[in-house]
Amino acid sequence: MKNRTIPLSPHGGLTPHLTYCQHCGQQTGEITVGHLFWLMHEGERVACCYKKHKAKVCKRLGIDPRQVTLVEVGPWEQVPANDLCDQCKQAEAEVRQVVELGGIFFRCQKCGAEGAILGQHPIVSEVRESALKDGLIAKLEDPVGILLTDCPQCSEG
Repeated sequence: MKNRTIPLSPHGGLTPHLTYCQHCGQQTGEITVGHLFWLMHEGERVACCYKKHKAKVCKRLGIDPRQVTLVEVGPWEQVPANDLCDQCKQAEAEVRQVVELGGIFFRCQKCGAEGAILGQHPIVSEVRESALKDGLIAKLEDPVGILLTDCPQCSEG
């Protein structure tokens, strides 16, 4: 049987932390408890976990655990939630539906916006045919995406 205990902080016991959506940054209204650590890689926070899960999280992220340092999460710091907030889940479902109906995914390299382009847009068939020709997809109707150098949101502002 696995040990399923919650690691306690020597300073604050359960140390509850509010969580935020990893996509939009909004509070999720959820609380996580336990002695948590930030995994730091090349000076950046790459994840948050219990100390005992460091190796498993590093493996999932494709990072050598020897290149990661642990920094204790402060007592009042918010931490990333395990799942997206309800709004982001809804937006993700809508994007998936557009792609299922023949559209393509997009991400803007400049501003980070992401979403889907409707199947009727002229660029969609061009992207799908190119991906098929390059062997990135097996069939024209398979999901595919494009990285844009700028997007309508960038052009507006």
